[in-house]
Amino acid sequence: DNPTPDRAEFLYPKCGCFGPPAPGPPLVETGIDFQELSLYAESLLLSDIFSGFVEIPFRLINPEQNRNTEGLSDINVGFKLALWADRCSYLTFQFRTYIPTGDGFDGLGTEHVSLEPGLLFMKRCGNGTTIEGELRDFIPIDGTEDWAGNVLRYGLGVAQTWYDDGRFTFTPVLETVAWSVLSGDVLRAANPTTVAVESAETTIVNLKIGARFNLAPKCCNDGTKSLYVGYGNALTGPRWYEDMIRAEYRITY
Repeated sequence: DNPTPDRAEFLYPKCGCFGPPAPGPPLVETGIDFQELSLYAESLLLSDIFSGFVEIPFRLINPEQNRNTEGLSDINVGFKLALWADRCSYLTFQFRTYIPTGDGFDGLGTEHVSLEPGLLFMKRCGNGTTIEGELRDFIPIDGTEDWAGNVLRYGLGVAQTWYDDGRFTFTPVLETVAWSVLSGDVLRAANPTTVAVESAETTIVNLKIGARFNLAPKCCNDGTKSLYVGYGNALTGPRWYEDMIRAEYRITY
């Protein structure tokens, strides 16, 4: 339930109802549901301090006004560089580039390149607690003039291992994530005939709860396997979604 999917061209482009050069879906949108399936792969390239990654998302979009669509969304690639690393903590610089491989007319991508530098932090405590944080800056390149905007994302998470028998662990996770939209515009539509163009500037805050299940220890080159299942809810009126369910299966070699 995203009532403003073209906000700052973060999810998809300015509504095509404005005519060229607006590249987004053709009808004024009042709300969408969407699902994404993503394949993410990351590999160490230099010891334990430098890695590269690629993420390939497939999006299914279910709007209220425009037609349902599905297909490849915007692929992103990047690297991570450990600025500080020891046995219990990491401070990492991450740089991600979004490539406009999704069709903006169908709401599958933004139709512009975006750059996202960021800092990631992780601290393992001695009692089974892990603290993680992030600060990222989504910077659109050559988006629709005056519509695409800069989006700052920041968050903090705490995980606590409740059960560990050497082969199976159960770790609940609590996170809060926020996005501050610093520029751009948004089309706000109470219905298809009552619309207004407003500043996209706002702050969106979400609370997320979940749990990670480590299914097997790393052994004999088989890798570790884990499953995460979680739920997210918007705490603010402005939102990217009202409710979200997320599942992730991870294999680490």
